[in-house]
Amino acid sequence: MKKYRNKYLEKLGRGWACTENVLYKMKGDKRSKKWKKERRKYGGYDERCTWQLNDFMNEQIYTWLKLYMKHSEKVIDLNNVYKIDEREMTESEAILLVISDLEYWLNNHRNPGDEKSYEKIKEAYRIIGIIMPTLWW
Repeated sequence: MKKYRNKYLEKLGRGWACTENVLYKMKGDKRSKKWKKERRKYGGYDERCTWQLNDFMNEQIYTWLKLYMKHSEKVIDLNNVYKIDEREMTESEAILLVISDLEYWLNNHRNPGDEKSYEKIKEAYRIIGIIMPTLWW
């Protein structure tokens, strides 16, 4: 069995990852054949990704943006300026804010009554929607 590793999530100090729990720790389940067929049909994904879609998506986007920042800034200029919430910020600053918001959410959203997590994640996705057209290199 493959072991799941994600150095970015590990650095957050989280004791678990949704991706690991639903895709790597369910080997031998009686539904495995069904999921294998789904993965062939849907680009490597199966229904388990939807069980905790919020966690799964946020872990993936967090990882992808960390990788994007690591590799893209060596190749492209991340100084495009955006007006977000009446503030001007560069593409790099916007991505770093999204990463920070995702980190907060990933570390705190399971705390009962934590409304700040939901405000952070709403901000993250709003900013992603604004900068999405330039996220390529």
